[in-house]
Amino acid sequence: METVIEARSLTTQGKLKQSLKGVHFQTQTGQKVGFFFLDQENNEDLFRLFSGQAAPTAGELIVLGYPMGTKNGEVKELTAVIDSEENLEESFTVREYLNIFVGYYGLSVKNQRINILEALRIAEIEDKEDDLVFDLTHCERRQLLIARSLVVNAKVIYVKNITKYLEHRDILYIRKLFKKIKGVTVCIFTDDLDDVEDICDEAYFFKQGQIFISGNPKQLIKENMGKEVVEFTINKKEYAYFSQRIKDNYDFQYSDGVLKVYLNIGQDSMTLLSLILCDQVVIRRPNLQDVITKKFSIKLVDNKEQK
Repeated sequence: METVIEARSLTTQGKLKQSLKGVHFQTQTGQKVGFFFLDQENNEDLFRLFSGQAAPTAGELIVLGYPMGTKNGEVKELTAVIDSEENLEESFTVREYLNIFVGYYGLSVKNQRINILEALRIAEIEDKEDDLVFDLTHCERRQLLIARSLVVNAKVIYVKNITKYLEHRDILYIRKLFKKIKGVTVCIFTDDLDDVEDICDEAYFFKQGQIFISGNPKQLIKENMGKEVVEFTINKKEYAYFSQRIKDNYDFQYSDGVLKVYLNIGQDSMTLLSLILCDQVVIRRPNLQDVITKKFSIKLVDNKEQK
């Protein structure tokens, strides 16, 4: 596969500190790549850098063969940006809005129409073609942003917090739409690890300006976690007692009133439940947050409360 984006000793200066410190990474054609910052204010810095709104302090960011900061105009013609906070022009219909947008890219009228129809189909919003943007739901507006990124034949799409503030059902739907996109490199900047796990086939996780783990999200879970996680809601006194019962045989962590026990291969939840008597128990599959909290002892902010 062709390298689409390459960072070489990339360094950027954020508002208060360096948000990137000499990092290296590559993305390939057609990949869906997640970028997740534990210090989340730096997510915005990298998004601005990728989308041509800022320049590196040191090192290089090469996008489609062009160094960002010097050839931003050429790159912008080959890329598209989806920002969930962006205001859409509400006085036009969906078709009118896309016609105006695609007109800036110099496509023929015939190609414009073909591109718009295909983009609407992929974004599953073709039935709203004659509706005013003003009348679209929050989810439909995100669908329109997806369609808009597809009408211009972009080779790279930058996406920021595309599922933020949506209802759970709509979040799953938007993720499904991104998984339908083929042949385009999609870079996803998000505060939600579930976006990375569900959509991306490659991801980079940053802390204090450095990449501390990277890889295929599902493979990272498989390599670093067992088959199940069991969560017990207990107080500190109960934790002091039960932790003594399991400390020799189980991996576990306790935080904010929840004891998380990570079951390894050969361990089963029924045996564990016989050791810890608790009325509030959740048994679930492991996820990316478990990888980060278990392997690196890093506590994450729950961004779902902000949606």
